[in-house]
Amino acid sequence: MKCGYENADPNMEVCPKCGSKDIDRLQRITGYLVGTTERW
Repeated sequence: MKCGYENADPNMEVCPKCGSKDIDRLQRITGYLVGTTERW
């Protein structure tokens, strides 16, 4: 968000701090890399 507010709520549509609808959504991906890095 332009004001710098951060929140993990995936359903937030409007920033409670500044009222902006310009919201960046981040997603976390977790997992394991298997094997060696030779094929990269």
